[in-house]
Amino acid sequence: MSSGRSSMLSSSCESASLDVPADVLALAKKLAAVQTITEDDPALVVDLQDTALVQRQPGANAAALKAAVSAVITGAGMEEVPDVTGAPSRMVFRGSMCAFHGAINGALYYTPWVRRMAGLPDIGRAWGITGHSEVVPLAPPFN
Repeated sequence: MSSGRSSMLSSSCESASLDVPADVLALAKKLAAVQTITEDDPALVVDLQDTALVQRQPGANAAALKAAVSAVITGAGMEEVPDVTGAPSRMVFRGSMCAFHGAINGALYYTPWVRRMAGLPDIGRAWGITGHSEVVPLAPPFN
């Protein structure tokens, strides 16, 4: 990472200093092997909880709500990318740092049903990736 740049994605998690699951770290390494991940070209990983999603939108099914979250993220300029097995994924997104911040701090933040709500569980967790070992858990919008 270049000096002089400030970023919320500047910590390496291989030291286990942050709460990043091993499978997310492994995914970061696999993604970086396919296409370089940098601070200027980050990845976003989103892990959504079906039960919590349905509690936010009674009557809707979890698959449709995951697609809605995906649409919010891609609408901000991130691109859905296939998982490492080549299957479509609603959990992994790539884009510029501008699109990344637009998705996290803009589109998702201003989508009321995905934000933290009193008395309801969070709908999931998110991690930002800026390198094969630079993975950070994100606070906004729903963890």
